[in-house]
Amino acid sequence: MKLKSIYYTQEHYGREWKICSDGSQPIELQAINLIVGKNASGKSGVVRVIRTLADLLCGETTPSKLLYSTASFDVTFEDRDKIYIYRLSFHKGSVVEEKLSIDGNLLIERTNGSGKILYSNVGKMIDFATGDSTLAVTREDTLQHPYLAPLQNWGKWLNHFSFSTKMGQNIAIKEGSRELQNNETISVKESDRVADMFSLGCAIDENFIGRIIDDAKAINYNISGLSIENIHHPVLNVKVIAVNEDRLAGYTDQTEMSSGMFRAFSLLIQMEYAILRKTATCILIDDIGEGLDYDRSKQLIALVKQKAEAHDIQLIMTTNDENIMNGIDIDYWQIVVREDGRTVFYNRQNTKELFDEFEYAGFSNSKFFKLNMFKEDN
Repeated sequence: MKLKSIYYTQEHYGREWKICSDGSQPIELQAINLIVGKNASGKSGVVRVIRTLADLLCGETTPSKLLYSTASFDVTFEDRDKIYIYRLSFHKGSVVEEKLSIDGNLLIERTNGSGKILYSNVGKMIDFATGDSTLAVTREDTLQHPYLAPLQNWGKWLNHFSFSTKMGQNIAIKEGSRELQNNETISVKESDRVADMFSLGCAIDENFIGRIIDDAKAINYNISGLSIENIHHPVLNVKVIAVNEDRLAGYTDQTEMSSGMFRAFSLLIQMEYAILRKTATCILIDDIGEGLDYDRSKQLIALVKQKAEAHDIQLIMTTNDENIMNGIDIDYWQIVVREDGRTVFYNRQNTKELFDEFEYAGFSNSKFFKLNMFKEDN
């Protein structure tokens, strides 16, 4: 399942903020997306909104638990040629409107705490009532509501990484994580538990380590071995990921790696783990490549893009790094600009002439960003 478009509004302390394309239309997303923009343009805000949507759809949160508890989503998904259109509006944590249609057929229509929902086994819309902050789309009933499972799984399996965090470098393996195996309880959203995911991946698949080593070499991190070892610490007795680097004796534990390199390493492990578990659907990566040199950033993005395309994973990345911009074709760009309280997206689909004109000029991609051809708030 892929998120094809999103239109979002929120109110907070009397101010309204929107995420949209030019002309207040939904953002059209592709399989591969690089969101570029200046600081404070709304890049991380967009990632947060998509993550929130995922948490709502799988029932991990409700509108009443959100900081921005007055908001609305209008989204379109595509799943195996089926088009899902979902609208959710809530005010101060209470649902005002919820509606779902698939290929034009209405399946959920709800106002406030009551409405109608399709019971597949009966073949008709039936009245229902629920709590003000409970979403009808989170109902789990494989007999009556099987059509909801793709949306719920998209929300449950979405991966979210932020290169401004430690991404699990300071988190050791939990006791017994290797024994979880097929009864694993690690959510792919728990990106700080990379050591547990590595441990579990090793227990499930004997080729897991080999694939991680190959991935590391693809970003010029030459290692010959991976294992779970005690941390190099005089007092602490905990186990972490350990790497055998070429031409270095002994092992380097995860806490001894440079922060930028570990974040890249963590991303690769978690992507491979999600692919192994067959749960990879959509990956959000905020500030990809932060802390890495140009060559490694370029190699990492090329590898992540290759994996996403090979496994039909939607990839949504953000950056304001010019080197990264130059390494990604502008066909994948989503330029974000703040305009009158909105975060507005410009891409090749909605601003084709401008993109074409720049490409014919033959400048570097970052020059397109620097030209500042879009309106911005001062």
